[in-house]
Amino acid sequence: MRPRASSSPSAAASSPSSSSPSSPSRRRAASTAPRRVRAAPPQGAVLLLLLTFAVLPAPRVAEAASFVVEKANLQIIEPDSIKGSFDSAIGDFGVPNYGAKIIGEVTYDASNALGCGAFSNVSRATGVGHSTVVLVDRGECFFVEKAWRAQQAGANAVIVADDVDEGLVTMAQPDAADDGASSEIAELAERVTIPSALVTKSVGDALREAIVAKNQVPLVALDWSDSIASPDARVEWELWHSTNQVCGRVCARLEAFINEMATPAAKLEKSGAASFSPHFITWACRKDSVEESDCDRLCINKGRYCAPDPISGVDVDAATVAAVRKHGYNGTHVARENLRQLCLHKELNRNVTLNGEGTTTNASSPPSPAPWLWWTYATRHNAECKMTAGQFNRECSARVMAGHGLSEAFVDRVEKCVGDVDADADNPTMELELRLQDDLDDSGRGAIVLMPTVVINLDQYRGRLTGADALRAICAGYRETTEPAVCLARGMETNECEAPGNAGCWHYADPASGKNFSACRDTFRGYECVCPPGFKGDGATCEDVDECDDPSLNDCEQTCANEVGGHACACDAGYKLVGGFSCVLIDECLESGDNGGCDQRCVARPGGHSCACIEGYALQKDGQKCKLPGGGVRGGGGGGVGGGTIFFAMALVLLVVGGAGYGAYQWKLRSHIDGEVRAIMKDYLPLEDHDRGASGGGGGGGASGSPPEARPLHLLTALDVLLPLEEERPQLVVVEILGVPVLVLDVKVSRLRVVRRHLADVVYAVVEPFPHFASDDRRRLNLAPLAFQ
Repeated sequence: MRPRASSSPSAAASSPSSSSPSSPSRRRAASTAPRRVRAAPPQGAVLLLLLTFAVLPAPRVAEAASFVVEKANLQIIEPDSIKGSFDSAIGDFGVPNYGAKIIGEVTYDASNALGCGAFSNVSRATGVGHSTVVLVDRGECFFVEKAWRAQQAGANAVIVADDVDEGLVTMAQPDAADDGASSEIAELAERVTIPSALVTKSVGDALREAIVAKNQVPLVALDWSDSIASPDARVEWELWHSTNQVCGRVCARLEAFINEMATPAAKLEKSGAASFSPHFITWACRKDSVEESDCDRLCINKGRYCAPDPISGVDVDAATVAAVRKHGYNGTHVARENLRQLCLHKELNRNVTLNGEGTTTNASSPPSPAPWLWWTYATRHNAECKMTAGQFNRECSARVMAGHGLSEAFVDRVEKCVGDVDADADNPTMELELRLQDDLDDSGRGAIVLMPTVVINLDQYRGRLTGADALRAICAGYRETTEPAVCLARGMETNECEAPGNAGCWHYADPASGKNFSACRDTFRGYECVCPPGFKGDGATCEDVDECDDPSLNDCEQTCANEVGGHACACDAGYKLVGGFSCVLIDECLESGDNGGCDQRCVARPGGHSCACIEGYALQKDGQKCKLPGGGVRGGGGGGVGGGTIFFAMALVLLVVGGAGYGAYQWKLRSHIDGEVRAIMKDYLPLEDHDRGASGGGGGGGASGSPPEARPLHLLTALDVLLPLEEERPQLVVVEILGVPVLVLDVKVSRLRVVRRHLADVVYAVVEPFPHFASDDRRRLNLAPLAFQ
């Protein structure tokens, strides 16, 4: 198990105190135990689970760890008289800003101190980048009502001050089953989008006194940066829920959440960035407190593992109730499907034979785990195996699994894991589930009480449960800079640097270049003030760095010119800039296209070029042409022979002698090559009569004497063949004449050159690496005839 991230020391007392039964919002308080303290779960937590499921049997929680109050840090920045760091409890509604924080000015409307009615006197924040945080007192109405009223008044967050000295409790969202909570009030939990925090009475009193008595505006930071542990680049998360489909608003919300999360959750799991586990809330039937028939109706394995009656929710419509009753569904069917999905996920984590898409079986593919297929199963099961249609059964479940290409043998393994649900015996899978639900191993996650509950890196998610909200919380579970791409998409995180005032960091707009420079660097968890490249400072103030004066920063080869936020390199006359900092000589000899106009040699120099002649020639007055010095002496009757004539005569003799020698060399080399090629062909392929004799008895009037069929080939040009073969590694070479493979050689570079030179006029060469070459080395290029001089 991963260690949990430590939280800030709580300013509240750690000893729990009982909740008053007079207030519905108090009865909704899920726990009075501090986050890291283990204690017996309070009655409110058990009651909450009972109200959620609306069932008679109580969950088995006698030995469980306590329900955990998930916390955010509250820092009072101003005034100095109450400055400090305190714990606050995250409400189970609204959208906590996991992985980030907000800076806000606290306002308090004394005329609506409880926040149960519309606000008329909410002061908006005036500081740059500051949020408006409304402070309300606890009592009279539900927590979610207070948050809703604050949101309508324009608040960015709400702080609820406890009215008794006790430990922090979780502000849970109301359910229609609660006394005094109408369906309209229960639905507010889906409409509240601002984060909420409960603080102890002492912290609330201090904030209220500063505002009312001293006319001060407290400045606070609500920080969720450590509310979810972020130890590494992989998130482990869980969903605790039920397969019940007809429990009203809770079941509808859960089904929508699974549909919304299916695609991103599967992608995260496939990439290895996340590990997901589904879990199902269950309990043992207490026969001493309920009728035995209730245990038989709600439980499997003789009352060991129970689930709610599907039609017990108070907000289930009459038509749905009638349809479910018609098909006879009860808690045993829910408990059985809960167990089946646990077994499905367990089997998917083992080796499953799938094709490359991970959706169907393929005996030729290596088996591998595919746990992400649980999401596809869950969404399709909700859509196809409806209780109201009489399809909530084993047969429909098997069809859904088969629809993923999972074999019949796989389905049988799942059912074997489910076992005999009528047996008076323990089921190992469900026993482990009960142990995990109660956190008997004291992992630090705490007991699961609310349904549904998402757990991320052993921290229980609090807040509105939608796919987008939960995904953002999952992204907060990655160590900074290791988040997958989905977490950095616009809308997944708030870019504080785009807020007015640049989040308080330094920024500068250069009128000369039109460039904007900012020290604000956005991160998933918030932002940081860091001077951009080309500047130095603490982020609150930055000044330009003159890179040209600093040898460690001046990378220019010739000339450096400082600019705001950087520098530019330049070159002297006759040179051009390459790569932004290097200078190379401009070669007019090459770039002119005509050798700089020179008759023979062109010499490049900075800023231009000059012409020169080879030995024996003289440069003419135009500076470009070259001529031999004055010719031979003419005279008398006989006349003399000039030096030029002697030179050309000698050159002609050498050419004749050299040509004859080269011809003799070629004749000898060709004879040698002919012998070698014939020997190779005799060893590797049957030819002519020998070939026809070998194939003639094959039957069927085949192409007697035709060469064997060539396998798929990778085509390379002459240059492409020689370059990758320079390491002298063995190659499989097929030589084709007019497209027909006639020779197969196991050769290295030297012999390949001989064969190809011999057949240069009609040959196409095809090279395929041996199996020990990586497949990425194999290339298919346009084939060209081989030509050698």
